[in-house]
Amino acid sequence: MSQSIYCNPSLIIDNVEIPYSFDFTIDNRGNNSINKASIAIKSNVLNNSKFHNKEVCIYMNNGSIDSVPQFRGYIRTVTPSDKDLKLVALDPRCFLAGDNTPDVNTTLFEGHTLAQFTNDWIKRKVNKDKVFIGLDMLNETTPVQPFFTEVPLSIVSKAYDIIKMGINLNTDKEAAQFKRYEVVMIDDGIKSNIHFLRDKNIDGPSAIRFTDTDGIISISYKKTPTPTFAMIGDVRYQIGSEPLGPHQLRTDYLPPLEAFEETPAEIQDMVIEHLEMHRIWNEKRITLNATKGHYLNIGDIVSLDVEDDEIRGKHKVTSKRLSFTKTRMSVTLTLNKRQQAIDESD
Repeated sequence: MSQSIYCNPSLIIDNVEIPYSFDFTIDNRGNNSINKASIAIKSNVLNNSKFHNKEVCIYMNNGSIDSVPQFRGYIRTVTPSDKDLKLVALDPRCFLAGDNTPDVNTTLFEGHTLAQFTNDWIKRKVNKDKVFIGLDMLNETTPVQPFFTEVPLSIVSKAYDIIKMGINLNTDKEAAQFKRYEVVMIDDGIKSNIHFLRDKNIDGPSAIRFTDTDGIISISYKKTPTPTFAMIGDVRYQIGSEPLGPHQLRTDYLPPLEAFEETPAEIQDMVIEHLEMHRIWNEKRITLNATKGHYLNIGDIVSLDVEDDEIRGKHKVTSKRLSFTKTRMSVTLTLNKRQQAIDESD
């Protein structure tokens, strides 16, 4: 149903196109967070329909008809009213997390890599009757990330918690750039596939260029104090000086000292590496409201051609929000800073 001259989104629920106008917001927060879509169908005719756990796809159709949805997920919340029907959907990773998913017996996966565990768990526990999470794009990391059965992964009960923790332990340094992997979903037009996405080279080609006269509605940024130390148990590990005062690195992905009883020297190297990565990634947090870039993905490189020397140059997309109403479509990008993950898995 046409709602805009340039953008003509379509909403498909359980393979049926919804014939009523609708608004939506798609939040892709990055940092391994499960993507979320909030939808408001501007009619109460469908209020009695059984939409819970049904597949939903949102196609942008911005300038042409899309073959791949901007969002594919499963409806978790249905809120009817006399004016509209509000839906909240999560991407298929929701089948790996939340109270309604089974716990993992980690002893059954000793010797697996993280990718092997992910593949086996999805095949056996998620895709039993239907392909909810595609595996065509699942890959091993470089270096290969093992599936740990000792601390810290064995204390986690849900599959996606294990996957997130494992992928955050995988780091690689290429020249002067720290690289890491992030869990993303890539749609092939039929299903959403889980994928371990490696950081792109910041010196590589830009996917898009933004200028004050082409693409930028508004732009803002702030410098945040970078962490100068981390606490592992009662032991403090510090890097650099503290001109702005002490700031502690807070992360769930540094193991306790007990995990390094046999190799105590390795804990300092790991902590220093995490501090250095955090300082590089979080130098600035840039928020860009734009008129283009709707099809950008997490991890894409963009170029800011602006007068401000502080932010001119290339940056990585770390989160994206798309909003659409009958009168307005907007895209908000967060660049450089990797945001803290907020679990909304169920």
